Amino acid sequence: MIQCEVCGKQLPDDAAFCPRCGTIVKSRLEAEKQAKKKNKTKYLVLGVIAAVFVFAAGLIVWNIFLSSRTYDQRIEIAEEYSRDKDYDEALVAYAAACDQDPEKEEAYVGMCNVYMMQDEDAKAAAILQIGEAKVNSADQIQDKKQELSEMNGAEIFDEQAAVPEYTEVQGQDIARDKEQAKEQIADLTDEILYGISGQGNMKSVLFDDNIIYAENTQICQMDQNGNYKERIVELPLESSTYGKSDEVIKIVTDGVTVFVLTGGRESEIYAVDVDSKSYDQLLDIPETTENIWFYHNKVYYQYENSAGTVIVGTMNKDGTGKNERLEADHARSVTVNRDYIYYVMDNSGGTPALWREDLENRQTKSMFQFPSASSGEVTKAEITGNQCFYALEAGGNSEIYCYNMDTKENKKIADGELQNLYNGDVYYSRGDENSGFTFYKIAQDGEDKTELGTAHGQTIGIDLLKDRMLMREYFEEYDSSQENMAYGDLLFLLNLEEKTDNQKVINSSESNFKNELRRKLQGITDDGGFQQTSWT
Repeated sequence: MIQCEVCGKQLPDDAAFCPRCGTIVKSRLEAEKQAKKKNKTKYLVLGVIAAVFVFAAGLIVWNIFLSSRTYDQRIEIAEEYSRDKDYDEALVAYAAACDQDPEKEEAYVGMCNVYMMQDEDAKAAAILQIGEAKVNSADQIQDKKQELSEMNGAEIFDEQAAVPEYTEVQGQDIARDKEQAKEQIADLTDEILYGISGQGNMKSVLFDDNIIYAENTQICQMDQNGNYKERIVELPLESSTYGKSDEVIKIVTDGVTVFVLTGGRESEIYAVDVDSKSYDQLLDIPETTENIWFYHNKVYYQYENSAGTVIVGTMNKDGTGKNERLEADHARSVTVNRDYIYYVMDNSGGTPALWREDLENRQTKSMFQFPSASSGEVTKAEITGNQCFYALEAGGNSEIYCYNMDTKENKKIADGELQNLYNGDVYYSRGDENSGFTFYKIAQDGEDKTELGTAHGQTIGIDLLKDRMLMREYFEEYDSSQENMAYGDLLFLLNLEEKTDNQKVINSSESNFKNELRRKLQGITDDGGFQQTSWT
């Protein structure tokens, strides 16, 4: 017997409907079918849960496999770069492997080896200590530490050394595809080398997120908004004509020490310790030193002797181990860039060409003749990657070109004075002392030009510091009746996007500064030079 689901009347097993209420009755077969379906659903749910668990476990195993494979691939890329002596890219590739699996020691040891190949033992020691803190089993790291200690003494591990090749890569999203990964590693390398400061910066650097800059005879620091200005040291610079001090030519840093080149009657290089607010004089050269750079744990400096020979010398960070590297007659626009010294020098036919000397083997090579130089003089050249950006001056006008050393393509970028390269853009200025100098940025392909403002003094230079532009102007005021002069530098910390805000600051600051010069001129004594800073 079965029961009607509606009225409850007892019905025969084979009843098709209820005689009391007329409700159609499900057959026993159909009921059993539904029961089986419910059981099947229950088992299906259990099966799905089990399958999800198995899938999740498999996914974990697969991700571990992919992670290991990605790690091995980045090690492989790093080793390829090392074999090709592309050491900067090798360091970034090893650092990407560290980021992929920070508990494996192979990548830290690889970075250590690359640093040691470049005589950067302090950095090698620093990366080993980073790895030692992250790796569970560090047998290889301990072996390298022992090797470094035997070479340098245990005190090498007490030295401070910045390793941006490691720190700047952590957390970066790099593709698993090898070719895409290599492209990203190359871009990251350029970004680490050039991405937070302008390639042609002269008067300022970023240091621990602060701006280090020169103010008369003082080396100072401030934050990136122009606040919390603080004097670090005052350098013993001598006075010259009109009481004007020997000036700071260039400031560079290795992330630990700030190196300062000064010029005037003699050129000097100082090492400034920001934390202790102290300095040491490293070098005193009777000839005028024009530039300094810091690469591969060495200070490079350029000067010209009385015969017109340009000399590039090197020394250690403490001023020891001085050595003259390059000697080139009448070379110009010298720059040390990654693994080479680049310079412009005329070929035997009188045509200017770009030359380079390998920092490792000292082999010299002529790279190319400047295609547009027959009509003018190459006044400045900057190298980034496989591209040379250069300024050509002819008939009082300056033009900026980009020459691709791989494709041999030569392209005009803009009319104006080349000031700096930064973050994929070319910074330049146009104008004269009567109408003022307008400064621009334009993409390296010559597109997307942006006007940034117009200044009316003598533009000394434009430095790029993260998202800020530090511009320096020089003004003079004369009193012909008294044969006196007042002068000074005016600094602007401007933005990289908004012309309107920049121009308001420039106009107001220039007016106030010139009035201050005139007031100073009225009571001038022996010293007429000073400096003022203005910020957006």
